[in-house]
Amino acid sequence: MKSQLKLAVITTAICLSVLMLGSCERINNNQNNNESSAQSYGLLQTELANLMELVDEVSDQTTGKGAPSNFLLKNLSKEAKIIVIDSSYFDGDDIELVIDFGSVVKPFIPTQKCMDGRFRAGKVHVRIKSHYVENSSESFVFIDPNEEYWFGAEGKPSQILDFSMSITRDLRERLIYKNVKFKVKQGEAESEFDGNLVLEKIAGSQTPGIVGDQYLLTGEGQLEHRDDEFDWKIISPLKKKIEPGCGMIPVMGEVLLENERTNKNINLDFDPFKNESCDRIVRATIAGEMIDFVLE
Repeated sequence: MKSQLKLAVITTAICLSVLMLGSCERINNNQNNNESSAQSYGLLQTELANLMELVDEVSDQTTGKGAPSNFLLKNLSKEAKIIVIDSSYFDGDDIELVIDFGSVVKPFIPTQKCMDGRFRAGKVHVRIKSHYVENSSESFVFIDPNEEYWFGAEGKPSQILDFSMSITRDLRERLIYKNVKFKVKQGEAESEFDGNLVLEKIAGSQTPGIVGDQYLLTGEGQLEHRDDEFDWKIISPLKKKIEPGCGMIPVMGEVLLENERTNKNINLDFDPFKNESCDRIVRATIAGEMIDFVLE
């Protein structure tokens, strides 16, 4: 009898242990999925902002007549070049440029690294309807779906599968980005970022080039990452300082990711230490738990 009772106790303990382990595994999987979604948003948001800056750098060099004979590209990679498809407004249509970051063959070469420390390969197309610096100027930026485009840290490339956005200037210091669509493949996972953004320069708008510029970024939209869907909103403006060693990541600002299906929200703080540092550390708060990660 005692042996049977002992066996029953042991069996019950084993069953409880299995249940507990199973529960922990599910909890950890949910945490990993949320952390992965947080990191995915950080990667997409920062790369999108960097592309906005590089397009602005090139577009700002156009004139009321059209494209200049030469572009200054010191803030892009050494491999980058500008291909002019249509150089003049006087033919009755848009000017069109292609920012070519070089070969998509991997591994990428050191000269494909841009000022912000990320490698880029492939082409970005830019169409500008009128003088870029004028109020009401309109532009359209996209990646041709028939062309490859890659970015990322050394040995960790991500592919942009789809990218397009419309740009309108309503003030010298402010650009409005509408219908932004940005789909990226990171390893085996795909993420899609959609929404609208407003970029307002708070320093450097009167000087050529993006180095020395500072701006605030606001906006909202949707994020799909694997099987999760989020509504994202910049609840405290993301601040960028465009200077050597500080080009990749906002130095302050917060984003809220809301998941209506699971009711599990994520808060991203780009300045967790409240010092506007360029340390590339982002803090994700998920269900009360804080997780710090470094963007690459």
